Amino acid sequence: KDLLGWDEENPLFQQEATLLTNAAVSVEPEMLRTVNEAYLAMVRSQHWLQIERGEFVRGTTCAEVLLSANAKAFQLAEAGVHDLQWLLKAFGLTSGGTPSSLKSSRLSRTSTEASLN
Repeated sequence: KDLLGWDEENPLFQQEATLLTNAAVSVEPEMLRTVNEAYLAMVRSQHWLQIERGEFVRGTTCAEVLLSANAKAFQLAEAGVHDLQWLLKAFGLTSGGTPSSLKSSRLSRTSTEASLN
C-alpha cells in the first residue's frame, strides 16, 4: 500500500485497512491534545538525553532545530503532531514534504549539518 509504505512482507500489511479505519475515528479534542503533548514530551526528553550524551556534532544547530520543531509542534498539539513538518522545512526537504522523501533523500550527516549553518 502506498499510504504507509508497507510491502507485503510487513506483518502489519494485512491489517493496514483496519488500522487506517480505526485511526479515522473521531476523538475528543482534549484527549487528542493530551496524547500528542505526552508523545511530544517523550520526544523532547529523548532529544535532551542525546544532547547530554554528546550525540550531536559540536558547532552545528542540529539539536536546536530538533528542540525548536518540538516546541512548535507542542503549541499546536490539538491539531496533531507536526514536528516532522518543521524538520522537513529546516532540512530543505519541503518539496514533496512526506516521510517517504526522507527515506529516499540519502542525506549524509555532513550535508545535513552544512544545510543548517
